[in-house]
Formats: sequence, structure tokens, C-alpha cells
Amino acid sequence: EQQGINKGYKTSIRDDWYVIPSIKISDALFLRRNNLYPKFVLNDAQAYTTDTMHRVFIKEGVNREAFVVSYYNSLSFAFAEILGRNFGGGVLELMPSEVEGVYLPYREENAKLFEKVDQMVRDKKTADEILDFTDKEMLQKGMGFFETETKMARSIWYKLMGRRLNRETLEKAVPEEKGEIKKTVARVKQLNFFDVLQQYPENIVENAPVVQPAKKQDPDGKWIKTCSSA
Repeated sequence: EQQGINKGYKTSIRDDWYVIPSIKISDALFLRRNNLYPKFVLNDAQAYTTDTMHRVFIKEGVNREAFVVSYYNSLSFAFAEILGRNFGGGVLELMPSEVEGVYLPYREENAKLFEKVDQMVRDKKTADEILDFTDKEMLQKGMGFFETETKMARSIWYKLMGRRLNRETLEKAVPEEKGEIKKTVARVKQLNFFDVLQQYPENIVENAPVVQPAKKQDPDGKWIKTCSSA
């Protein structure tokens, strides 16, 4: 107080100026602003975060690794593009309420994919390489989607991302992805995102998993909405 620190803007609006508010360690972190696609990471390091990332608290009984890895698929990426906002330079921003609107094809069996996807991200594999693997495992094998449907979901994501990113941003993209993004955006015409989901209306739920009765697959196939974020 002798140095006047308590009179600064941030400290002056606190109940106790010397107490940092809302210090919580979350189960996972979702990046607020992104380029090609938003990142969703498991917080095994028990790290604190600033407002550059959203804190995600996963419901008790939900497998954390399965939950986080379930985000990495073309449909969830497309949901992120639909719900997010576009800033200058093509930056995609998602606020907490928008993150909560991203649906995940959650199944406990997805946990076995976590280490593979984690390593692919760390090795800087392209989004296409990651999605080729996860779309097949999660959407086709796990949720019973046809290959044509997963390809449509990928094309929808490309189209929405391409609309957001301008030429300058695309030129700065990872070289391996840049050519494929341009090529795909150029050939995709009109696509209706919800056509993919019309035959799965019972899967789309808010904040609770449901049994997936459609198509032949494991009985615990579910869609689950991302849990509370802050």
C-alpha cells in the first residue's frame, strides 16, 4: 500500500486487493483464440492459466482422457467453427458459452486413442493426418458413421475454416496443410452441416451422455456436450 499497488485498476476492483481471485486448477484447458483449429489439452501438469485459455471441469464419472481426445474429429472441429467468432487476420475465438456448445462423440473406449493423438500433436502432424486417424476410429468405428459422412464433415470444416482465413493467413499455414486447404475449399460448394446429423437426433444432447441406438455399434456410443468451462 505504501507503493500504491492497491490503487491499480486490477487491485482496486478486488474485495481484498492482495488476493488474486478465481485461482482454480481445471481438468483440461481449451485455447480461447486459435489459427487453424482450437486446441483442447488435458491439464495433467496441474497448471494455472490466464484468460488466454478456458478452464474446463469434467463431470465426475467421465473418463478425462476419452473426453479430451473425443474433441479431435472433423465434426467437433466444424462445431467450433460454427459457434466461434472471427477476428481480424482470421483468428477464431470461442468464449465459455460457445465452448460448451461443441459436441463430442464421447465413448470411454476413446481413451485408448489418447496417447496416439497426443503424440501426433506433439510431433506437429498436420490436422489432416490427425483427423484421418480419429475420424475413422471415433466417427466410423465408434459412432457408426459412413465414410461418405465423415468426408462430408471434413469438407464442411474446410469450407468454414477457409471462409474465416484470408489469403495472407493461409500462406502462413503449415505448408503440408496449405495446399490441401486451398484445394478443398475450392472444390466444396454448398453443404448443409446438419444433414450429417439428421439421422442422429437422439445423439445430440446437452451435458449428459445418451445411449446411441442407431446403426450397429457398441452399446455405449454417445454424444456428450463439453462440460462446464470458465
